[in-house]
Amino acid sequence: MKKLALSLIFSLLAVANSFSQISDALKVRTFTLDNGLTVWINEDPNQVAVYGAVVVKAGAVDCPGTGIAHYFEHMMFKGTDKIGTIDYEAEKPYLDSISAMYDKLAETQDEAARKDIQMEINRLSIKASEYAIPNEFNNLISEMGGSGLNAFTSYDETVYHNKFLPEYFEQWAELNSERIMNPVFRLFQSELETVYEEKNMGNDELANDFRNAMLRNIYKGTGYTEEIVGTVENLKNPSLAQMREFFEKYYVASNMGLVLTGNINADEAMPVIEKCFGRIRKGEPIVREKQIPEPINGVENVTALIDMPIVRLNAVCFNGPSKTDEDFLAVSFMTSLLNNDAGTGMLDKLMVDHKLMVAQAMPDLSFKDAGSILGLYMPKLLFQKEKKATKLIFNTFEALKTGNFTDEYFESCKLSYKKLLIAETEDLGDRMQDMAFAFSDGLDWNEILS
Repeated sequence: MKKLALSLIFSLLAVANSFSQISDALKVRTFTLDNGLTVWINEDPNQVAVYGAVVVKAGAVDCPGTGIAHYFEHMMFKGTDKIGTIDYEAEKPYLDSISAMYDKLAETQDEAARKDIQMEINRLSIKASEYAIPNEFNNLISEMGGSGLNAFTSYDETVYHNKFLPEYFEQWAELNSERIMNPVFRLFQSELETVYEEKNMGNDELANDFRNAMLRNIYKGTGYTEEIVGTVENLKNPSLAQMREFFEKYYVASNMGLVLTGNINADEAMPVIEKCFGRIRKGEPIVREKQIPEPINGVENVTALIDMPIVRLNAVCFNGPSKTDEDFLAVSFMTSLLNNDAGTGMLDKLMVDHKLMVAQAMPDLSFKDAGSILGLYMPKLLFQKEKKATKLIFNTFEALKTGNFTDEYFESCKLSYKKLLIAETEDLGDRMQDMAFAFSDGLDWNEILS
């Protein structure tokens, strides 16, 4: 036991020393432009490239069920009045007509009339496409050595990101600020098909209905209950006018952040940032209503189907801390006591000992305003009653609550968890994402590092 304890002490010291050595490379300098846009710059000269991200504090929770935040993310790759068109003045009348027809479609119930409107949208879209240059924004990014161009819409934020070479920073800043200032909703009809495909892919996932049922019941009364891509009804009736309103309200400098990490010098970059991103309109302060779930009164049983015969998947859900709560990190670490990469967790042991088919703690259903703790488990096929499987799970939770584990095990899990966090910072993409979420959640980066 003494040898094990000494080994853990030396390992912890080694991790602490390695973290102190890289912590300087993880420091962030923070700036605020006159228009209210926040800039986070992490200078790491040991890197070859730069990872840049534009973070908008608006996501699916700000337009629940409509999918507008996600729609708009797709439209942000279609260019502006200067990018993605051979003649915007000639293209614009068609785009305006398409927008009006979509609004008319949303108001029309008669199927024959809807079909006529859809035919007219199709005709106008074909005419508008004669002026469009598909993928021009993507191609311009590629020409400057950019890679990994992408974006994601979450419940609380939308993030546009890619990697690029430092010598092209000014061009990168020009392009990304331009598309935020003047996005044009072109090629909408074809992109809507892409969104439909995302919806269908999500519906085809094994436990999609299961996950949605959990969200609807854990987060009753909030925007976290609806799917990010929107409901089928809203997909059938997209509104470009509502999308424009969403853009006007949320895509303003005071509600946005610029995150840069890698081979970049903040003092040299700031004049470029001020010139490019300083052009974005400041906008009105966003007053966002806090999402507070309805309380869970005792045990609530929920049933959802999964597309797999014989298998019975179960979940135990508890109210938990939000991502901004001071207890969130402790709960995230707590799950490593239950499951970890080494397979030594308290729930892992139930699978190793063949007591359950699946036993997994999941900390990833927590958001900016609300959170949950989830235990997922599956009884052994055919041979095990659900009641017995549930008892095994709750006995494990009780052991965790009462501290029924050794100090050595606790320290070992802490060491592994710290190594995992450090490893995340070594990859520029992961570091960018951590910074983006921290900014969106209103967290202090120095507290993240500590």
